[in-house]
Amino acid sequence: LVNNTMPLAVDLSLFAVDCDSENNKTEISWKTESEHDLDYFELQYSTDGQTFYTLEMVPAQGNNSSTNHYNIFDHTRNEVTYYRLLEFDFDGKSTEIGKVTSLCTSKENDVILHPNPSNGKFTLSFNEKNTVDTEFEIVSMEGRTILQDVLSKGYSGYSIDLGTVPPGCYLIRLNNSSAHQIKFYIL
Repeated sequence: LVNNTMPLAVDLSLFAVDCDSENNKTEISWKTESEHDLDYFELQYSTDGQTFYTLEMVPAQGNNSSTNHYNIFDHTRNEVTYYRLLEFDFDGKSTEIGKVTSLCTSKENDVILHPNPSNGKFTLSFNEKNTVDTEFEIVSMEGRTILQDVLSKGYSGYSIDLGTVPPGCYLIRLNNSSAHQIKFYIL
C-alpha cells in the first residue's frame, strides 16, 4: 500500500560512479529532483558489500523542489568498492536511497590487454614496470579456470598464447599486494 499523504523525503534521479584514473580518484555523484524535510546525506563505502564506513556527510537543501547536484571524490582503492547513499530527515529517520558498485583502478597499476579481441595470442602490459609479483587467472564465463600463473615483478609486458581454447568471452583476474583488477577478454 502507498500512502500518498506523506511526501517522499527525496526524489533521487541519479546515483553514479565515475573513474578518474588520471588522478587516481573516484567521483560519486547524485542528483535529486526534490527534497522534503531533508537534513543531510551520508555517503558510505565498503570493500566487502557487508560492512560500510562513512565516507562523508553532506548537508541537504532541506525543503526544495528544484534539481540539486552533489558529488564527492574518493581515492581509488583498486578493488571492487560498494557505495551506498543514506538520507536523514530532520526528525532523525534515515533511509537507504541508493547503492552502486565500482571497480576503478589507479593509472599506475592499470593493465592493458592487446590485441583484444585476438586469435588467442595477446599481451598483458602494465602502464609502468610491474614492481610486485602479480597472480593472474583466465576464467571462462562458466567459471572454468583456463590458465593460472604468476607475472614476475620487474617486467612491463607478458605474452600469452591460449592455444586451442575455444572462441568466447573470458575474464582475466589480476591480484597483487597493491591492485585487484578484472579485465574482459574476447577470443
